[in-house]
Amino acid sequence: MDLKEWRKKREEGELFTLPSGLDVRVRRVSLLDLAEHGEIPAPLAAMVNAVLDTEVHALTVDDVPEYGRTIDLVVKAVMVSPPVADEPDETHVAVSEIPMKDRLALYNWANEREALRPFPGAARQPETA
Repeated sequence: MDLKEWRKKREEGELFTLPSGLDVRVRRVSLLDLAEHGEIPAPLAAMVNAVLDTEVHALTVDDVPEYGRTIDLVVKAVMVSPPVADEPDETHVAVSEIPMKDRLALYNWANEREALRPFPGAARQPETA
């Protein structure tokens, strides 16, 4: 893939079917990317540090209630189309409208190439655009 293709893929995203059946476009954005750009709100910093510290903390389903805000942060950054916001409108889906199973699939997909331990379950691969 040349530079032009790489940039186009990052801009347009890749096709991905959520477990609920909704077809979306997604782009790779990890917790590390969000941290680098200062997009991790201060109240979530400790949770994100725990997630990034894979030697100490492996995420489990029991962590979902505590780490839900971090998962939502990644989901909002990952989805290209439809765009995700805190509140729904004519063009945005609310993050709360997306079932947790879908949000976990997006979180796992976004971070599968990082040195993070994803939530349990099979990681899904997006279709080639």
